[in-house]
Amino acid sequence: MKRTATDKLFNALKERDAAAARRAIAAGADVNARDCYGCTPLRYADSAKLCRMLMDAGAVPTTDDVVCGHYVDKLRLFVDRGVDVRLHRRMGETALWWALEADAARFLLEQGLSVHDRDDSGATALFGNIWPEVAEVLLEAGADLFVQDNAGNTLLHGTDARLGCWPLFLSAGLDVNARNKWGETPLHRAECAESVQLLMQHGADPSLRNNDGETPAEYWQEEENASFLADELPLMLKYVRADGE
Repeated sequence: MKRTATDKLFNALKERDAAAARRAIAAGADVNARDCYGCTPLRYADSAKLCRMLMDAGAVPTTDDVVCGHYVDKLRLFVDRGVDVRLHRRMGETALWWALEADAARFLLEQGLSVHDRDDSGATALFGNIWPEVAEVLLEAGADLFVQDNAGNTLLHGTDARLGCWPLFLSAGLDVNARNKWGETPLHRAECAESVQLLMQHGADPSLRNNDGETPAEYWQEEENASFLADELPLMLKYVRADGE
């Protein structure tokens, strides 16, 4: 199937090919189009140079484009072009949730965004962040290390995407045995062996039971959870069993 100029534009942006993007725009590509995921060309442009090219051709940043701006140069360009970067996405998160650089987080704070803002789940930007250097900026700006979302989850509960930040959180005194509203500790919600090992090294108690009376090991071995954990499960179990030490 012959690709349209707009298809070529999306492909060029994904490949970070400025020359190909320029040719696609010259050929009539729609710079405000959306792909099958609902994303615009600006969403895929990961540099100020590409963003400037698109905006010079008439691209108008959407809320998603701004909130998922990621990089300081891109966010600074939006501000220079009169775009408000203090927008909230449909689930309530701001660009601080998605900042991929410490400088991006600092810039957003200078623009008036708050580390205390919460999304619809009650989570702050620290929950969305996965980079230690960004977490440090947020904490220095007054973010609450001991914050809990609407379900009572702490920064140690749930997604292991934040695993790189855990040493920072743990060294600052975050409780490895804190419980959410279901009585689950961070061990119950662990998703890989590395997180289990780190939690255990900092005093996590594998004998604690959730509101259903399950220890972390028993919770992991439920059919649905075991399927999700897959190859990680045997080593996770080893770390919490005395005979695996």
